[in-house]
Amino acid sequence: ALSSFALGVWAYQRSGEILDLALITMLAQIPAVLLTPLGGALADRVDRRKIMLACDALSGIAMVALVLLLTTDRLEFWNVCLIVGVTSVVSAFQQPAWLAAIAQLVPKPYLPQANALANVGFGAGNVVAPLAGGALIGLFGLSAVVAVDVATFAVGVLTLLLVRFPDRLFHRREETFTAALTGGWRFLRRRRPLMVMALYFAVVNFCTALMWVLVTPVVLAIGDSADLGAVTAVGGVGAAVGTGVVLVWGGTRRRATGMIGFVVGSGLGVVLMGVWPVVWLVAAGLFVRLACMSIGNAHWLSIIQVKVGPELQGRVLAVNIMIATAMQPIGFLSAGPLADWAGRFSDGPGGGAGVVLLASGVFLVLWGLLGLRHRPLHHLEDLVPDAAPPSEAAADLDAIQERVLSA
Repeated sequence: ALSSFALGVWAYQRSGEILDLALITMLAQIPAVLLTPLGGALADRVDRRKIMLACDALSGIAMVALVLLLTTDRLEFWNVCLIVGVTSVVSAFQQPAWLAAIAQLVPKPYLPQANALANVGFGAGNVVAPLAGGALIGLFGLSAVVAVDVATFAVGVLTLLLVRFPDRLFHRREETFTAALTGGWRFLRRRRPLMVMALYFAVVNFCTALMWVLVTPVVLAIGDSADLGAVTAVGGVGAAVGTGVVLVWGGTRRRATGMIGFVVGSGLGVVLMGVWPVVWLVAAGLFVRLACMSIGNAHWLSIIQVKVGPELQGRVLAVNIMIATAMQPIGFLSAGPLADWAGRFSDGPGGGAGVVLLASGVFLVLWGLLGLRHRPLHHLEDLVPDAAPPSEAAADLDAIQERVLSA
């Protein structure tokens, strides 16, 4: 997240073209959207720890190449596009392996807390990256950002070298790779409530993408860059507070209730962000939004980890990630036109951006209430049986896939 943000800023400062910034942003996401099912299939066939080690190593090599281009003054826009594309491809393989590994390492009763803790890194990376990236570029230039990134990948590799994963899932690989690649879709198609859940949160992610684009013009219309940094920091604190709540509380007894109910809370946070153009109110809204998002995500991931056997989680998680991530570019591209259209109905600070935030917040509240009333979603824990625990000797993945599809 740090390198993608910094390289996008570099591209914009170099040419002054918003199109260059947009292209870098899209290249950081589109390959991951398209290739995540491939990464999920691989995560069910190869040691997940080895996948993550290889991904961190490849990302580190890409950053080293960037260092060399910087030091020799040969960095060009096409180099940046290539490097961002490579890191996006790598994330398509790393994320399914990482998410599936959580259930491989953690007992079922502690999954909500473990997922909340795991989301600290993911959430902090996305919140801290713009703040740290902007500060480092302004003070030290792009080379400082690259140096920090190389160090983080080194820490990641070192951590994985020190941790051992149970490898009983990977003794036999009887199925074809094509079967593994399509297995996630087949699993969800046979488990309609889980497919409903994936599509439901695709809509929520579209609203999240709108929020990330629109919060900047809203804050800058009523404050300055320091205010924007403060608002983002308060949002990061909210994400951390949400994580702490799950760690202490453990989540709702029916996890679907927490998963959907905190969509309502997220919507109320966005309503606060758009209802009145005051910096502290926007900050409070972002705090509530990200706190609720942290809590809801911990419940969502726990449901998948309980309902899908660990030997099939890579492929099923990959499909969920792909559906959710695919909505982000659509949200990013829609935010500007929607704000321009809404601007015709508002001439106050923040203009159309504030109106769209308010409307999306109201929509999320209604969407959450609708989800609580929709039985296939709210009662999916009753409708979809828990996955059977794996045997000590790894089973034939072909047989496992066929058994769950015929159940």
